[in-house]
Amino acid sequence: MAATYNNIGLLHWNLNQLTDASENFFEAAKIYESIGDEKGLANAYSNIALIFEDQQRPDDALAYARKSLNIRTKIRDSLNIGRSYANIGIFISQKGDHDSGIYYNNLALPYFQSVGNSYGISLCLHNMGTDFHLLNATDSALVYARKALDLRLELGNKKYIAASYSLLGSIYRTRKDYEQSDKAYREAGAIYERYNVQGELWKTYNRLAFVNEKMGERDSALKFLKARVSITDTLHSEAKIAKLYEIEEKYESEKTKRELAETNGKLAVKKQQSQFLIFIIVLGILLALIIGYLVLQRMAKNREAKEKELLLQKLEISRELHDNIGSQLTYLNVKLEQLKGENIVDNLPEVKHFAKNTITDLRSAIWGLSKDITVKDFEMKIASEVQKAQSKNLQVVLDFTSSYHGKLNSITAVNALRICQEALQNAVKHAEASLINIVISIGEFNLVATITDNGKGIDGSKSGFGRRSMEQRAEKMGATLSITTGKNGTSVRLDK
Repeated sequence: MAATYNNIGLLHWNLNQLTDASENFFEAAKIYESIGDEKGLANAYSNIALIFEDQQRPDDALAYARKSLNIRTKIRDSLNIGRSYANIGIFISQKGDHDSGIYYNNLALPYFQSVGNSYGISLCLHNMGTDFHLLNATDSALVYARKALDLRLELGNKKYIAASYSLLGSIYRTRKDYEQSDKAYREAGAIYERYNVQGELWKTYNRLAFVNEKMGERDSALKFLKARVSITDTLHSEAKIAKLYEIEEKYESEKTKRELAETNGKLAVKKQQSQFLIFIIVLGILLALIIGYLVLQRMAKNREAKEKELLLQKLEISRELHDNIGSQLTYLNVKLEQLKGENIVDNLPEVKHFAKNTITDLRSAIWGLSKDITVKDFEMKIASEVQKAQSKNLQVVLDFTSSYHGKLNSITAVNALRICQEALQNAVKHAEASLINIVISIGEFNLVATITDNGKGIDGSKSGFGRRSMEQRAEKMGATLSITTGKNGTSVRLDK
């Protein structure tokens, strides 16, 4: 039944009947969830995300795409992990973050290339071409758009061929090469006309009108404007968007009812007599006055506590500089003194390597002190570490999710970053791993990070410097650290 609902949803989607499509996808998700079919549920969530994209709701699309990615990562559905990364790249780009859109499509590309999935490869190339175009890097945009078009022409999927032609038309329009733009848009329009894709045809007519006016072809421009007016744009009507919200709300409401039913919780609502209601109102007013007074006192204490916390954070960073950077610079000074009279050439690489590590540690410490650290700052810092590891031809997969978008405590952020760095470095240098999975989840009051590798494991009976350092940092941030290891790999989990 779930598969049938999903297929019906796909048919409605191809007919641009988005409301009916979403209703069937939600029905499929409800059944998949009830029978514990995680792969089916992930696919349904992914389809719902794409419907929200068509309805120009990128926040909702991103939320369901991340739900799908979390499940696919959990069940190790490699090909579909690539699809989720590509979709997330599209949705983030729609919110205006085109650099991150390129980053997520670069994450997706290896998954498609490893299985020779030309459709997925062309999708990533097209997405990156779009993002480069929106960043006004038209040279790079043209390279990716043409590669995507060549692949799609081989595949023969008319819908995506038209999308590539449309992208090329927009890039040429930005470069003011209006003749090439007109040619590409006409190719796209011919396909949309043949298959009656009204929404995209409306956009194409509008773009052709603009390009032809720039070329001085006013008669052609007027013809395209009239063709545009004749199309009824039903894709984004308020009624359909309202209906889509109604369907989503119905699904979430039914899910909540099922959860309440499982715990046999029932709420009993009793009518109160008027005298008792008056008593409650009076009592409420008195309590509100008391609570207001207590809140004002609490706010004053919180300000003092906040100032004290800020001072503690600065002291912690100062200790970081003194203990780590100070000791490393002392060692570096001693090592340089020892070079007197020795073979400098042989010892210089070691000194250079140690100096480079010191600079890296100093930057991390300054990063925690120089500004308020947001969740986005932390994500980009972790992504930078992942990219360093990936440059060594390792497969490193990062799954970063957050329900909180505020600022992080600098002690928490710096120590969590250093623990992740140490775990990643151990996996690369000592465990001889070929695959590393990093899963990080941040809420307003919690942070969980898991670094898992498929290396040879570590000696659990010994406690080396790196492990002691991670344990001390976890203690500083008030978190728990657990390390499990065996011949199939090592897992480091930080839980705060």
